[in-house]
Amino acid sequence: MNAVLGPRVVESERSTPLASQVSGLRLRLISAMVLAPMALVPVWLGGLIYAGVLAIVGVLALFEWGRLTAAEAARQPGLVQIPFLVGALLLGMAGRYDVSAVALLAGVAVAVTVALASRRSPLWAVLAPIYVGVPLVCLLWLRTATGAGVIFFLLALVWASDSAAFVTGKLFKGPKLAPRISPNKTWAGAIGGLVGAALVGAVAAPYVDFSRTGPLVLVALGLSIIGQLGDLAESGVKRHFGAKDSGALIPGHGGLLDRMDSLFFVAPAAVLWLVWHNGG
Repeated sequence: MNAVLGPRVVESERSTPLASQVSGLRLRLISAMVLAPMALVPVWLGGLIYAGVLAIVGVLALFEWGRLTAAEAARQPGLVQIPFLVGALLLGMAGRYDVSAVALLAGVAVAVTVALASRRSPLWAVLAPIYVGVPLVCLLWLRTATGAGVIFFLLALVWASDSAAFVTGKLFKGPKLAPRISPNKTWAGAIGGLVGAALVGAVAAPYVDFSRTGPLVLVALGLSIIGQLGDLAESGVKRHFGAKDSGALIPGHGGLLDRMDSLFFVAPAAVLWLVWHNGG
């Protein structure tokens, strides 16, 4: 996830691991500065603009998923789910989340049928709407039911956790977290991610509705752990298919799935937390 743009320096004193890491971090920061407004403005505006952005994210994510899993599954299962995903979001906009779930399940059924007809594994067709569709519907529900504040909090938590994990992992290195799944992740990075999330929780506590459900720092820590599990899950899929990144859409970050992996796990967890705390 650390692609570096620019001329290649061969056998130069500047071509050191430290220089490469600094250059990679710089590129990640530039990409983040460009992407942040593109994410925050639709959240603030809400409505059809927000739902439209979620739909675009879903379409791009399904395309990436199709390319990533093409070795064992036909591409069509991911692509045929696009109208069902868009339909699920539109139904969510109308407040019919029950029918929205039915739309996602219908997409699964069609995708599995296509996969079996092409004599490919239906597993990846089933995982696509679960991995992509469910989190996006959750993000739509969170914006509609709780307002922009909770979404801002989740985005800040994921960004802070990911960035802190990246920096502390590079600085302190140390024992690997899950070398068979993601050789670059370390325990130092995981702890750094928890610290970053806890800081966001401490700052956001007076302003976010989550603060009414208990100590927000503890909620932030729990969501950070879930987000890191999401990162590992996507790394596991990439490692299974021998891919370094899910795509090359975002310089310094890889593909869209590489950027959304933590949030795709955090959003459903946040919905479950709120539903459970409010007694359904």
